Amino acid sequence: MLHTIGTIGWVHATLAALAKEVARDAIAAVVSTAVERHYANRPDDKTRRSVVERSVLRIVERSDETCLALEVQEALRWAEEIQVQGMPRPVATDSASVALNLAPVARRFRGSGQLHDVLDEAELATSAESFLVLGEPGSGKTTTLKRLTLTLFEESSLSTGNSELSMPVVVVCRQVDWTLTDLAVEVIRRVGVDPSIVRTELGLSDDRALQFAAELLDHISGFLLIDGLDEIAEPSERSKLFLSLERLRRLVNRARIVCSCRSGDAPHLDGFSAAELLPLNDEQITSIVEARSPDGDAFLNQVAAAGISADLLDRPLFLNQLVTVFETTGSLPERPVDLTRQLVRLLLHDWDEQRRVARRSSYSDFDNENKKDFLAEFAYRLTTLGRASFDEAELLKIYDEIYAQFNLPRRQARQVVREIESHIGIIVEVGDGFQFSHYTMQEYLCADNISRRRPTNDDMVGYMQRFPAVMAVTVAVSTQPNRWLLDCVGEPRRFKDPQVLASFISRLGQERPRFSEDTNLGNALLRVMAQVDALSLGGWERLSQIAMVRASVASACGAFDLARHGDRVALMRRGAGQVRRTEFARVLAEPLEMFVSPGTIGEA
Repeated sequence: MLHTIGTIGWVHATLAALAKEVARDAIAAVVSTAVERHYANRPDDKTRRSVVERSVLRIVERSDETCLALEVQEALRWAEEIQVQGMPRPVATDSASVALNLAPVARRFRGSGQLHDVLDEAELATSAESFLVLGEPGSGKTTTLKRLTLTLFEESSLSTGNSELSMPVVVVCRQVDWTLTDLAVEVIRRVGVDPSIVRTELGLSDDRALQFAAELLDHISGFLLIDGLDEIAEPSERSKLFLSLERLRRLVNRARIVCSCRSGDAPHLDGFSAAELLPLNDEQITSIVEARSPDGDAFLNQVAAAGISADLLDRPLFLNQLVTVFETTGSLPERPVDLTRQLVRLLLHDWDEQRRVARRSSYSDFDNENKKDFLAEFAYRLTTLGRASFDEAELLKIYDEIYAQFNLPRRQARQVVREIESHIGIIVEVGDGFQFSHYTMQEYLCADNISRRRPTNDDMVGYMQRFPAVMAVTVAVSTQPNRWLLDCVGEPRRFKDPQVLASFISRLGQERPRFSEDTNLGNALLRVMAQVDALSLGGWERLSQIAMVRASVASACGAFDLARHGDRVALMRRGAGQVRRTEFARVLAEPLEMFVSPGTIGEA
C-alpha cells in the first residue's frame, strides 16, 4: 500500500511527474484526432491543414498539462485518510480499515440468506469490467473506493516508473453542483483540457463531448471513481448522470469505471456489474475494534451482553461510531437513529466543553439542544435545495434566512458561520467548501427538523419524491411513527416510480421505527406492497422482524382471503356472511409471506 513507501513527499512528486507526462501525450493525441474528425468533410488541401493546425494549437495552448497531476495528488490525499463522526482526527485508510467482501449479485436479486460467490476488492481493482458498488448507509462504500485508489500506487509500480500506471480520476458527487456541469465536462476539465474552448473550436454536442472524454480517459489509462450517486438530490440530474455513465462505459476501451451508490437507491446501469458490500464478519469486526479501541475485548463483551441489534455492528461506520459512543458514555444505543442522535450530542458537547472554543457570538451561548436545532434547520435548507456540499457564501445566505427564528443578531452572521465550520466531527472541510462529515448526519438532522414541522400534504408528496430515505429517517426519529408513516405513504398510487417507495422501505427497515400495533398501519403497508417491485425485498425482511409491524400486517390481512396469482397475491375483502368478495389489491407474494403464517395464502 501507499503508506509502506518511504517518503510520502517522494510518492506525490513521482506521481505528479508521471501524470504530467501522461496528460501531455493524451491531450496532444486526443485533440489532434478530434480536430481531424471535425474537419473531415473539408477538402484535404493546404487550407484545411492550416485550419486544423491552428485549431489544435489553440486548444492545446489553453490546456494545462499539470492539471491531471494535481487531480491525481488530490485523489491520493482523499484516499489516504478516513475520518468518521466521533474520530478526533483522520486515520490512515490502509491501516485503519479492512478489505471488505462483496457479492456479485445485488441483495434485491438474492433470496433471503442466499450467498453467491464472493468478490474481494482486488478483483474490482484488476478487472476490466465496470462496477457499481452498492451498500447500505455506513457499509464502507466510500472507504472501498479509497482503498481501490490506493491499490493503483503500490511500491512496485512507482519504483519502476511504470508509464502504464492507471491514473485515478475521482468525482465525489456531493461536492459537484450538477445543475452547472455534466460528466463529460468534469472528466475533460480534470484531465486538463478547457471544456469551453473545445466546445467553441469543435462545436461539440453533448454526445461528442462524452466521446472526447472517453478518449482522454483511454489515453491516460484512467480509473474513473464516482462516489455517492445517491447523494445527487435532484432526480433529473441523477437520471442525466446515469445516462452519461452508460454511454461513457460503451465508449471507453482501456479505461475503467467504478461507481458507488446506496442499495436502496441503486439504478440499473447498463453494462455495469453489481458488487454489493456484505456485512462485516466476526473477524473484520474484531480487526476494526482492535484498531480503534485499546480495550477492544471489553467493548465486544459489553456488546454481547447487551444484545444490541447486529445492524450496529455489521457496518464499518456504525461500528466505529458505536466504539466512540461506548468509550465516552459507556452506553450502547439500540438503533441507527439512536446512535446518530447520541453522537450529535457528544460532538456538540465535545466542541463546546472539551475543546474550550472561545465564545464569540450569541450562537456560542446556545445550549446543545438549541445548537442542534439550528444545525437541523440548516441541514433541512441544504437538503431541500438539493445540496450536500456548501461554501461560506451559501452558509451566510441560509443564516440570513433563519437568524430571526433563533433570535440571533444579523450582524453576527460571519462569526456564527466561522463557529459552525469549527464543529469538528459534524462539519468537515472539503476542497473549497464544507459538508456534513457523513451524509447520514445531514439526513438525521434534516429528518429531526421535518419531524417537528407540520408539512402540508403537497409538502409530503414533494419530500417523498425527492428524498424518500430522509422521510424514512423522519418516521424513525418521530415520537409518532405510525402517524408519520401514514402521512408519508398516503395513497401510494400517486408515486409513479416504484424506486421511490423501494428506497423508502429499504431505509425504513434499517432504521426500525418504534411502531405500535395498528390495523391501519398494516393496511398502509399492504397498499405499499401493491405498488412496489422486487427492489425492496431487503427492507421488507427487516420490517418483518419488528414485532409490532408483523402483528399490524397480520391483523390487516385478517379481513381478507389471500389467493396467489403467480408472484402476486390477491387480497379479497370478505363481505357480509362471507358471500360477497371484492378484490382489494394484488401484492408481491415474497414480502407478504414474511408477515403471515404459512398456509394463510391459498391458490387462485
